[in-house]
Amino acid sequence: MGVDARVVYTKTGVRAAFVELLRTRPLTQIRVREICAIAGISRATFYRHYDGVEGLLDAIEDEFIEQIEGALREASEENIHDTLVLILAAFEENADVFSELSSRNADPLFPYKIFEACFRNYREVSARNMGVVLKPEEGQWLYGYTCWGFYGVVMRWMAGGMKEPVSVVAEFAERLLMGSVEGLKEKGHHDDAAASEPAGEGR
Repeated sequence: MGVDARVVYTKTGVRAAFVELLRTRPLTQIRVREICAIAGISRATFYRHYDGVEGLLDAIEDEFIEQIEGALREASEENIHDTLVLILAAFEENADVFSELSSRNADPLFPYKIFEACFRNYREVSARNMGVVLKPEEGQWLYGYTCWGFYGVVMRWMAGGMKEPVSVVAEFAERLLMGSVEGLKEKGHHDDAAASEPAGEGR
């Protein structure tokens, strides 16, 4: 069964109205009637889809995270560059929404939720795919470093108006990550099996 175009139109209008209000006031000061007035819908229509302002915030966050996870499902977990490109493309497409949702007016923890979703499954294989063997706690450290380091790159890129192509930013982020991995290998965290493979194999 296809999605009702009227529902899509309504939700798009509600989302736009909500983001507009977030630019001027915190979440706790936004009222359903204000969203409805801007979106041109009745309160009954609003409550048909959401249970309140916080419910609307949760729904928008979940939608964004699902888009990120969908992009990740299309990527090869062994190809870091392609994975970063897909994540960055999702941010680029939703730049206005992400900026407002992650502001102090909405949910400062939203970026953490996104990156938790991004690397929830990817982290299980990422270190070994890069030829690194880590203790459980070290894997968590690498995961945290990767998440928040990449987050910093994304935020500065967005703050600068996203002038650089997604592929360029992805390449830079990949170099940062792989530089960290090479540093770990130098400290003895290398995968002996991967290290013993002839050059060019296993890729």
